[in-house]
Amino acid sequence: MLSDVWNQGRATDMAAASLGIGFGALAFVEIASWTLPINTASQRAMEKLGFRYDRDIDFAGPQHQLHRLSVADWRSRSNPRVYDRFGECWSPSWHAINPSRECNSSR
Repeated sequence: MLSDVWNQGRATDMAAASLGIGFGALAFVEIASWTLPINTASQRAMEKLGFRYDRDIDFAGPQHQLHRLSVADWRSRSNPRVYDRFGECWSPSWHAINPSRECNSSR
């Protein structure tokens, strides 16, 4: 992502969309993500979505932090719906963007 669009929530929006596809349409049971230890913005985005730190790994040379999220953890979050910056709702039970009244009314 270009630096002029950092800190606008776009990475979190894209990751939420990816989780909806991964856990929904593709029926993954777990999704992993990794980042450099100094990339605190990426770590924050992962934490917002429910990822948990697992361990340090070597990836393409430098050390990275590995984070994991299971479908069970994603579904059991206290507020599993994720709203993107356009007000569209992602829910683990719907598996896709759903801008319905039901989703918007529970905001």
